[in-house]
Amino acid sequence: MSEADFLSDLHYSAKTIVFVDVVESVRLVEHDESGATGRIRHLLVEVAGELIAAHAGRMVDERGDGLFVEFPSPAQAVAWALQLHDRARDKNNGLAPEVQVHLRIGIHHAEVLTDDKLLFGHGVNLAARLTTLADSDGICASASVASQLTSGLDVDIEDLGRCYVKHVAEPIRAYRLTPAGDARVPPRLPSRSEDLRPAVAVVPFRSYASPEPAIGFGDIIADQIIAALSKSHSINVISRLSTLAFRDRAAPIESIGERLSANFVVSGRYWQSGSQIHALVELADAKSGRVVWTHRATDSETAVLQSDSELIAVLATGISQAIFSNEVAIVRSAALPNLESHSLLLAAISLLYRLSRRDFERAHAALEMLNERAPRHSTPLAWLARWHLFRIVQGWSDDRERDGIAALSCANRALDLDPDSSLALTMLGNAHTNFLRDLQGADALYDRALAINPNESLAWLQKGNCLSFKGEGAAALVHTEKAAQLSPLDPSRHFYLSIMASAALTAGAYERAVQAAKSSLRLNAEHVSSYRVLAIAQVLSGELDTARSTVKQILELEPQLTVAKFIARSPGASSGLAEKFGQALLAAGLPWGDTSSL
Repeated sequence: MSEADFLSDLHYSAKTIVFVDVVESVRLVEHDESGATGRIRHLLVEVAGELIAAHAGRMVDERGDGLFVEFPSPAQAVAWALQLHDRARDKNNGLAPEVQVHLRIGIHHAEVLTDDKLLFGHGVNLAARLTTLADSDGICASASVASQLTSGLDVDIEDLGRCYVKHVAEPIRAYRLTPAGDARVPPRLPSRSEDLRPAVAVVPFRSYASPEPAIGFGDIIADQIIAALSKSHSINVISRLSTLAFRDRAAPIESIGERLSANFVVSGRYWQSGSQIHALVELADAKSGRVVWTHRATDSETAVLQSDSELIAVLATGISQAIFSNEVAIVRSAALPNLESHSLLLAAISLLYRLSRRDFERAHAALEMLNERAPRHSTPLAWLARWHLFRIVQGWSDDRERDGIAALSCANRALDLDPDSSLALTMLGNAHTNFLRDLQGADALYDRALAINPNESLAWLQKGNCLSFKGEGAAALVHTEKAAQLSPLDPSRHFYLSIMASAALTAGAYERAVQAAKSSLRLNAEHVSSYRVLAIAQVLSGELDTARSTVKQILELEPQLTVAKFIARSPGASSGLAEKFGQALLAAGLPWGDTSSL
């Protein structure tokens, strides 16, 4: 084939690329008398090949000490990688450590150049480099893979932060993937008729058995999911009285969405095995019928009838996270004027808390677009107030006074549109806390928000934060725990955990503060506030060496931070906490800094 013919066959295609490397393959070959080379070959070619076919993958290239494989989607690639590790562990049973085969796997999803046989380009190189970040028997994935998975359900996802790899100029965001553990998940109407939240319809599940069992578990499962999703402030769940009409109708997803004015449709099948109920659920985009997320879960008959069923908790969490992930992907890839209002709102909320400067600016653009589209709606203005306050709190503002005034203006305009908006009252209280340093005024605003809506989780969270700054640690901890309980499906879970860690710190519960801060960082490895709380708690609990390591991580993320800046920015000056915590950071190695520039 001529070079011209070869180039004419190339085209771009979205692929999930997987590289597998054998750990210390040279050492294994040195033990060839034990059959190591043969076992490597068997594992990588025969076993891997069998599993590849089961997950719709294709072997691109075989090497003596590794594999190059492609899959249609991240979910299929990750499922294969987890099974391959399981097979490797099975084959290592009973063998001496020096002849055991261990694998590192790197996964990346990207547009690559292909002739349908070979793959080329930066995406391929990046997938190969991700293997160098993986642990022995581990999987390391890029952000494009992690964003299409549900943490705690598909896999457990740990954010490794920005990592440098060979032959890639800029650091990449990498994630460690491990098998999912057991997942347990323990409104106000808008001021205008237009509801900016996406509408979700949950239709009764259908049984695989015929005839239908006497106990209608399909109705029970749907009802329980509706109740669980209704705890989310970000989702509008359609009444079961409306969805019940589709119990015995095999209607297309698009038809259900059109009849119920739903943006997403949840449907599924279930079957019984002894005393166990198994459910297979699908979340689909109502307009296109495209399946956004699918999952299988199991629980006992008795448990499914209870409000705290693990099956229902797993399904509700997965549905909520999948909706947010879907909206973020849409907003990142499409022109904002063409998007639905609910996509703009949900994606903006999610992107705002990710604390990537690029995502943060995208959140602002989405909220501005939404405010132009719905100028009489208070919600976009309330979140714009939050956006300006984040610029102050994160130290990103080049004019603290301007952003503070903008936050106050947005929150007050939101209240002008809807005087009973608990969200707007919360954001105004937040402006009093972080900009005006008026803790008493903020406290009163949070109380007003909670009087209107006792289930406003952000009001509970921010009141807890305010109480922390006032030095009332025990009460702060109660409020932040209540906030986390009220918002089990929130996409900014790391933020809730970070504020809870601050409350525990103020309460003197240093071990609890360390635990909550680390949990926050597992969800977002670049959340500087969580690192600050962690370092302070470590110093105050006597772990000075560990705190010094934490401060080094802080300075990598925010090189300009000093103790003087920390104290100056903190609303906790009046209680003496800012000085106390600043001294702890100083002891851990954070420089004092130049006070003349403050």
